[in-house]
Amino acid sequence: MQWMFYHCLPFCIHHICTLKSLEMATTIIAVCRKDKINSQGLAPIYIRLTKARRTSYIATDLRIDPKYWDDKSKKLKPGYPNSAQANTYLNGVVFQIQAEALQEQTANRQTTVRAIKDKFTGDKTVSFIEVAQGLLDRYMRNKKISTHDTCKATVSKVIQFAKTDKLTLQEIDLRFLTRFEAYLRDELGNRTNTVHKDMRIVRRVFNAAFRQGLIEYNQSPFHKYTMKAEKTFREHLVEKELVQLAELRHLPGPKMELHRDMFLFACYTGGIRVSDVLLLRWSDFDGTHIHLADRKTSSQHSIKLPNISLAIIAKYKPEGENVAEGYVFPMLPADLDLDDFVEVDRRISCATAYINKNLKSLAKMAGIRKHLHFHCSRHTFACLALTKGMGIEYVSKLMAHSNIKQTQVYAKLVNAELDAAMEKFN
Repeated sequence: MQWMFYHCLPFCIHHICTLKSLEMATTIIAVCRKDKINSQGLAPIYIRLTKARRTSYIATDLRIDPKYWDDKSKKLKPGYPNSAQANTYLNGVVFQIQAEALQEQTANRQTTVRAIKDKFTGDKTVSFIEVAQGLLDRYMRNKKISTHDTCKATVSKVIQFAKTDKLTLQEIDLRFLTRFEAYLRDELGNRTNTVHKDMRIVRRVFNAAFRQGLIEYNQSPFHKYTMKAEKTFREHLVEKELVQLAELRHLPGPKMELHRDMFLFACYTGGIRVSDVLLLRWSDFDGTHIHLADRKTSSQHSIKLPNISLAIIAKYKPEGENVAEGYVFPMLPADLDLDDFVEVDRRISCATAYINKNLKSLAKMAGIRKHLHFHCSRHTFACLALTKGMGIEYVSKLMAHSNIKQTQVYAKLVNAELDAAMEKFN
């Protein structure tokens, strides 16, 4: 670096400049980094910027033997060769950083030490919100509304924690992530897996920035941050419990029987997701198979219906010739515009909440002491199919899993139950 006009800076005597902003002071000070001594025994001199308990460092051209540094006066001792010239150089660096800080804080009271550093060094900062918005826009274009809403909620948490929408990716370091995790747990009361989900979304923003060439690979703080998750228990029903549900009669409410049948249909038909059950049309059924595109993965697949599934949908087959476009299970409005994917997602969410509420009541009526919700049908099908000897690769295909590792979780669950059953011989 080359600095000019050092002789005009008498006010920087001790290399300490505290810049008073309208809200909080920025302290600018020269320091000897004895924690970074190289193989020749030389320590680098940095300019340290501190504001709101956040610190950033700017390297200078100086490396010295630590014995020549005066920690009290924050300058080189007279015994260092050309100490006067070196101290003038440090004064010049501090002065220029002070000028940049004053300019930044005049334009933005909430500016950070990282922003001041980047302005001084000429490094390009990358807006967290801009990259995150690009992700949100992509999810919306791809009609992934639930993913969009989940991601948007996490972005809002980050902005709320940072107290600014001017946050840059450069400011999200390991310390930021650690404090953000504590905020999610202590202030928002989020549990471990919710925190894990939020952190994965923040990491997704960094990955998107890297793919766009906005940051280098090693700039992501997630290389040093360990994300923690707890194993979740996959509640599922056994055959006896499915029979108990099926044998319930004289169910109260206008939709209770319909919701029970939808759940049982999914349990015996590949564990298809609630959105796919709700959107299933008679035109998707050829008399033996249903043909559908999995709404989550967009994968096309066909499922041969077992007799019990055929019997269930037979109850809902309407009379007449023009029924092909009608829904198999009449929950959604017949005139729902499927091109309006925001409205479709809203309708599915409302219907799912209604179904899950009734499933809890149905479980109680059937004497099933498990937390029943529609997604249990996927777990139930997987465990039931594996118990009956279906190959894991076929189970994976029927469930539209993108990776067989997702299916292997159920194999472990079934093996654990079989081991428990064998204990009866003892």
